[in-house]
Amino acid sequence: MWSFHCLPGIIKKEIVRVLKSVLPFKDTDQWLKEGIKFIDKNEFNNALNLFEKSIKHDLKSSTLWAYKSLALININKYDKALEAAQTSIDLDSLNSYAWNSQGLVFFRLNMYTKAIQSFDKSVKLKSDNSYSFSNKASVFINLNKYSNALELAEEAINIDPSNSHAWTAKSIALYYLQNYEEALAMADKAIELNYRGFR
Repeated sequence: MWSFHCLPGIIKKEIVRVLKSVLPFKDTDQWLKEGIKFIDKNEFNNALNLFEKSIKHDLKSSTLWAYKSLALININKYDKALEAAQTSIDLDSLNSYAWNSQGLVFFRLNMYTKAIQSFDKSVKLKSDNSYSFSNKASVFINLNKYSNALELAEEAINIDPSNSHAWTAKSIALYYLQNYEEALAMADKAIELNYRGFR
């Protein structure tokens, strides 16, 4: 009787490799969690590869497209990031993360009005998306509207105290409002939380 275990190791490895390439062996949530782990470690190319592979198995996942956009933003591929964000929105215009990703692309392209509009749509759809608040705070910092930025950063922190980006935005806003001691304390908090950048 034939058995897989009787095959030489190199043939077994090749069979497993081929099967993994053609079978969707993970669900969308698993792909997403693995990709986010790469993003959290600033391994954006690995995250991008994983999201692209997962999208082949689930073309209609708006959230996968949004996170693909996020990975592309962090490797400075803004045209492709904007396309991925738009695909995400086209698939599900009620996906807060899609609008947040689009806002980040506009922010990086210095298109602040469009960035604010996207972050506002994101917050309207999901009022507890702390990253949309902290990302919008970054826009206001770049517009020299530090009081507005401070309010947004504080709102983000109230929603999610582990959002290191919000603590960083609060620190920067306080610095420009000449509250140096508190700015330093907020920067320390961001470092303590292992600041990982935009999300």
